[in-house]
Amino acid sequence: MEIEHDPAIRALAERRGGYFTTADARAYGYGPTPLAAARRQGALTKVRYGAWALSRMHEALDATERYAVCCLAVADKLGPGTALTHHSAIAVRGLPLVAVDLSVVHVTRLDGRTGRTVAGVRFHEGSLADDEIAEVAGRPVSTLPRAVWESASLAHVRSGVVLMDAVLHRELVDREQLERAQVRHRGWRGSPRAAAALTFADGRSESPGESLGRWMFHVFDLPEPELQYDVFDEDGRFLGRSDYAWPQWRHLGEFDGLRKYLRPYKQGDDASRVVVSEKRREEKMCGQRFGMSRLIWSDVFALDRRVADRVRAQMEQSRRLFG
Repeated sequence: MEIEHDPAIRALAERRGGYFTTADARAYGYGPTPLAAARRQGALTKVRYGAWALSRMHEALDATERYAVCCLAVADKLGPGTALTHHSAIAVRGLPLVAVDLSVVHVTRLDGRTGRTVAGVRFHEGSLADDEIAEVAGRPVSTLPRAVWESASLAHVRSGVVLMDAVLHRELVDREQLERAQVRHRGWRGSPRAAAALTFADGRSESPGESLGRWMFHVFDLPEPELQYDVFDEDGRFLGRSDYAWPQWRHLGEFDGLRKYLRPYKQGDDASRVVVSEKRREEKMCGQRFGMSRLIWSDVFALDRRVADRVRAQMEQSRRLFG
């Protein structure tokens, strides 16, 4: 049996978190030749030296999920003397990492030895107290409040905003826990970036795209929107909820992420029906004398002033028409 079709290898990869090792393959009877052949045929993907993923499984993952697989492989290779930290401790928890470098795995030594970067692994200086070590999938990691602060300190402010919005929205941590992390780690070099992200963070944002949209409005000095704004008709019937709203401008804003089209609908609904349902929801809300701006991922990720100017112009038009 070819290695990519072996259910035992697939089960092993699933148990490990998405990968298996060369030693694992050997233990199941696959030596260097079948491994090389499978890789040439595109059936295997190299995660890092000595670690492999089944390509069909790996290609179904997004960039952060693939990074998480690599982080788990590194954690297993290094053993219990290190903990995954920073972006790596975020990725293995399935939390969003936007606009960060996913080419380096971040760990902190538990023996207090000095840091360095080697073979795509950054060993951070510093130490983890006992109350700052947790476990994810059997691997030691920094606790979530510390990991959020580590990641936000290492990245751009908007990356920290996306992450903090997500953990607050999912109620994985509360603002007080993040504020305690701020006090505890205020001396870190990147801590001012994390502090700026915390000031801006708002758990009402339901997706990374919504968070990036808020950041874009802030950068280009658009009025601050209300979030998750409920729209009702004249009789008080609920019509829909908009991601952003500027009531004084009679204007609504929506981030068109896939989540809107993948959220549960009754059995039998197809994609076209879902899109029609969303269109009708928008029409009902706009029928209450609101304009609407729609944003997609490329709009909010690029930080393009032209996008902000378009939203501003649409807001002004709504105020002229409906104000």
